[in-house]
Amino acid sequence: MVGGTVLVAALAAVLVAVVVGSGGSDADPVSGPTQFGASFQQEPAESYEEALARTDRTIGPLDVVRVFYQGEPDPWPGKAPGRSVVVSFKLDPRAVSAGLYDESMGEWFAAAPRDRDVTWVYWHEPEDDIEDGAFTAEEFRRAFAHLAGLAEQADHPRLRSAVVLMSYTLRPASGRDWRDYYPGDDVVDVFAWDVYNRRTDGYSPPEELLGGLRDVAESVGKPFAIGELGSQLADGDDGEGRAQWLLAVGDYALANGAPFVCYFDFVWNDGANDYRLRDEPSAAAWRQLTARAEVTPSP
Repeated sequence: MVGGTVLVAALAAVLVAVVVGSGGSDADPVSGPTQFGASFQQEPAESYEEALARTDRTIGPLDVVRVFYQGEPDPWPGKAPGRSVVVSFKLDPRAVSAGLYDESMGEWFAAAPRDRDVTWVYWHEPEDDIEDGAFTAEEFRRAFAHLAGLAEQADHPRLRSAVVLMSYTLRPASGRDWRDYYPGDDVVDVFAWDVYNRRTDGYSPPEELLGGLRDVAESVGKPFAIGELGSQLADGDDGEGRAQWLLAVGDYALANGAPFVCYFDFVWNDGANDYRLRDEPSAAAWRQLTARAEVTPSP
């Protein structure tokens, strides 16, 4: 089969040339499989659909929509019809493990759209709730695994699970061990984090901000992703500095194979933190990321 070997090698060489030529140049540094999206705030008297349309106009169109539910998720098509989603929901972990949601969640997983990526997140950022005594880390892990079993029964090739933790949990000051909140290699598909630039005098470099998060995900053989990314404008910045930081984070995510990066386009903490991308440089940077990302279907 020498001839076949030569043919395979030649085809491989052509494929490599195509990949390198389609996004590897300095003019287009952020092409790749990462989906860039956002969660967003509804303005007064604005519906979710209107808020999504406005967000598409200002910082999109979004590759993926970050959706939150405080209880069970809405029936499909959900809040963002026709979109790839990273969707969080919260159910009492003891009730989940007892099977009280088997029917409703089994139906929800089975009905998930099959023509787009659907990433489900059970109780994102569980750390504070566990610390406050709402439930234990073991109860959280057990419930996550139970839901993963229901999702597996759906036999959905583009349905995947993600555990989402706080980046703060990796800091020694937190007194936490991320392993307490990790449900297990067999039930987690993506290891995602919520991470914010807390500096007011500038923007932390991507490796400094994200390197530890990536390393933890890699240590358990999972891709790392960002469920929430945010930064206020640094002192004296008109948006150009934040725009460059956003593009640098995008490059970092692409280089490290992150499945998704979702910006947190909110005013938070009773108005104390305005993370919204309302200046034109920052908004244009996120539009650049969503426009350049070449989204490929999950296998």
